[in-house]
Amino acid sequence: TISTCRNAPKARHLPVGFLNRSPRMHSPTKQSGSMPQLVLFGKEGLGASLSLCWQHLQQSTLLSRHLGVVDEGLNEHNFRSHIEGSEGGEDKIFLSIHNQCEVSANGKTARPSLKTGPLLSTGALLISERCHPKEEKLWEGIVDFVEVGRIEETYLKIARMSSEDRIMLSQKRLEMFKSRFSPLLLMKRANIVPELIRSETMKSESDHMQREIVLPHHVQTVYIMHTAYSIYVFMLRMIVMTLIEGLKSLGLRVRYFEKPLNPPEAERGDIFIWVGIYDDEFIIKDLKRRGVYIVHYNTEPFDRYDTNQCSKADPWRMAHEVWSYGAGNVEEIKAIPECRGLPRTTRYVPAGYIAEWPRAPPFFEDGRNDTRLIFMGNDYSRWACLARMKEASKTFREKFSRVHNLWNAYEFSRYIEGGADAKNNKIFMSIHRPCPLEKDEQFQLQRYQDPTAPQWSLEPRASVVLNTKSFLISERCHPKDEESWKGIVDFVEQEKIINVYERLVGMGVSERQQLLDERWKLFRTRFNPAQIMQRAGVQELIDVAKNDRVKTETTTRNAFIVMEWSNYYLYKMIIETLVEGFRYLGYRIIPYIDRSTIRQAKAHDVAIWVGTRHFYHETMRKFKDAGVFTVLYQTEPVNSVSVDPRNPQLCPNTTLWEVATYDEIWDYGAGNAEALNHCPGLPKARHVPAGYVKQWHQIPPRKEKVPTRLLFLGLRGVNKGREECWRLLTKRIKLQKHLLNLYEIWDEESFKNLVTDDSFEDIHLSIHQNCKPVRGDVEPQWSLEPRVSQILNTRSLFISQRCHHLDEALWNGIVDFVDFQEIETAYFRLANLSASEREAEFQRRWEIFKVRFHPRAIFRRAGIRLEMRNE
Repeated sequence: TISTCRNAPKARHLPVGFLNRSPRMHSPTKQSGSMPQLVLFGKEGLGASLSLCWQHLQQSTLLSRHLGVVDEGLNEHNFRSHIEGSEGGEDKIFLSIHNQCEVSANGKTARPSLKTGPLLSTGALLISERCHPKEEKLWEGIVDFVEVGRIEETYLKIARMSSEDRIMLSQKRLEMFKSRFSPLLLMKRANIVPELIRSETMKSESDHMQREIVLPHHVQTVYIMHTAYSIYVFMLRMIVMTLIEGLKSLGLRVRYFEKPLNPPEAERGDIFIWVGIYDDEFIIKDLKRRGVYIVHYNTEPFDRYDTNQCSKADPWRMAHEVWSYGAGNVEEIKAIPECRGLPRTTRYVPAGYIAEWPRAPPFFEDGRNDTRLIFMGNDYSRWACLARMKEASKTFREKFSRVHNLWNAYEFSRYIEGGADAKNNKIFMSIHRPCPLEKDEQFQLQRYQDPTAPQWSLEPRASVVLNTKSFLISERCHPKDEESWKGIVDFVEQEKIINVYERLVGMGVSERQQLLDERWKLFRTRFNPAQIMQRAGVQELIDVAKNDRVKTETTTRNAFIVMEWSNYYLYKMIIETLVEGFRYLGYRIIPYIDRSTIRQAKAHDVAIWVGTRHFYHETMRKFKDAGVFTVLYQTEPVNSVSVDPRNPQLCPNTTLWEVATYDEIWDYGAGNAEALNHCPGLPKARHVPAGYVKQWHQIPPRKEKVPTRLLFLGLRGVNKGREECWRLLTKRIKLQKHLLNLYEIWDEESFKNLVTDDSFEDIHLSIHQNCKPVRGDVEPQWSLEPRVSQILNTRSLFISQRCHHLDEALWNGIVDFVDFQEIETAYFRLANLSASEREAEFQRRWEIFKVRFHPRAIFRRAGIRLEMRNE
């Protein structure tokens, strides 16, 4: 509609897609006779037409008892609480009706677009009033589109399903939504590419935006590209997604193009990866001339007896390295004498596990089970072998199927998840090409028993299949490939493939599912993209390319950390986070020792003062006079020095801060940073919390349950509020014997002894300095204290008094936030877990913490980039 408006700018369709970290709806209850609630996601009073439609629905005697409303303006915390509810909570089906709602559609009114917000990422079932035809086509199979008059009929149809059928419907729609609306696909579908963001745009930004830390174009970048031939885009997708995820895990910026495009900003030190067959050598030649490091990703099988392959590989000679999907390919390339002159550095980088991919349904437990043996691919050059296999086995003739028409994600998803073939389970097979026209016993003997014979690698489509959580049976491969995929893929002689199929089909359903689950777990672990990159030694390549650029740099940027070093233990988590974050950006870290340190400073460097004592202002002024970007890292609760605690915009007394000395303030708390950014006269504030530290003392896994304590590390008497709250806790009879307060932990050795004490298991507690036993109606304003990272880095459980809503949102899933009156309940809920349950909870929170609070992620969220300057 916007595109038809006169003088309107270009319009693009970019809907809200699948959000991996969204809360998930709990499973429907199995209570007999219970009906789910029909919940309007919006406001029934917004617009007269919408109110009329809502009144129309309320007139139904049956429907009116189950209607409810959820305000679409909920904050993240309340939305999560509403969605997740409790296991025994009321089931919900969601409803969307338009502001200009029509009770009786006449077909003449233009229908608006669907507004889902974050709903569909939760696994919710959604019924919507009819929308624009293009919208309905896009969301087909995920949302029920009906006229307002048929909402009740559609609701009853879903509500009267069994809980099991409703769960299956929800899971099916969620998987379809994940596949069709992944953010990457949405950006591609909207044809959004980095070239849309022009440098000229920055010139028109406001002064506030100009003060942001700028990311220059020469940050080390990896460019991934392949042929524009349409069917190759999907065929190569698994390889491309593995490269993107793996390279990002190494801290690189990755740009992916679906068609050949010469990136003008690429320069010496960047890396360019061409995947598959070359179709534009000019790009490669031009990038190599500019000093870009070239990698060719080989996607075709290599045979040392086919000497023509080396002449076909002539374009490879322009590359610095060759990567391949097959371990056998890497060995064969090295062994071909005619290939001398090709890059001698070859790496085994197979396609690996991808989180967002269609998954096959579990094996059926009833008579629907008709498991097929599927070959996915072209039978070109394989037809003779397939014909012989059909001739040799009746089972093969009856159960074999070939599919060769899955050229995009939507078709592939429909095929894997069911579609017209929903009655069949699938076991996949793989055979090599070429296949001899006549059965050649000598050829087979040499192929399988002679270690020097040419043996092919497992094809890239193996990962396409294994990512669906399916069985794969393959013809024997190169020994290196068989070793790599051992325990995940069945490798047998061609004529024995049917025997393995019959063995799998002959298993009981639970036994077969258990075997599949074991292989799935092994695949996810061994072929995680980050692990693939690590085994291939890709970090060495990055360092080579980076060092090549460093030789051409005229300056090295420094990050000076200034503090009273006797307090190092207190601020260690903060310091380690800053050090790792700046190293990731390529800075050299220099601790301030004496005045001679300042002589090393120059423009574009950064100096950060960490701590509360402010007698280093003279030092920081000298850094600022040298053109250095100066930062005050603020480590105290903002609220504790507020001039007016009743004012939600809490502005501290900053007399001691000497704010004119600093270009920015960094703070451990999101709530603190929010408050500081509303205070007049202060420089920009950023939220840079202490994060994940790799080398730190951790609680070892415990197989047996040990007594627990609720431990508060800190000074109780710093404020009467905290002292009073602690006194109230000690009066609780059940809780008092579990309480412990420690303050004299002033060095790392003492902390290590505390953590490694295996006689107790500590659940840690945080109480605010101005703690109030009853919160009342005032929204909590305090940020989570810096010590939380010191505790979480040990793999411990953490309970905190309620904090600022921004802090709670960021630490959600890692820390339990409760009102003071609920501390006892929260403690016993964790303390009563079994040893295995508690270990699983440790690990779940630990994995979230490592990712969300990795220093690189913290710096990215805070907008801290490579070049710092004061505009």
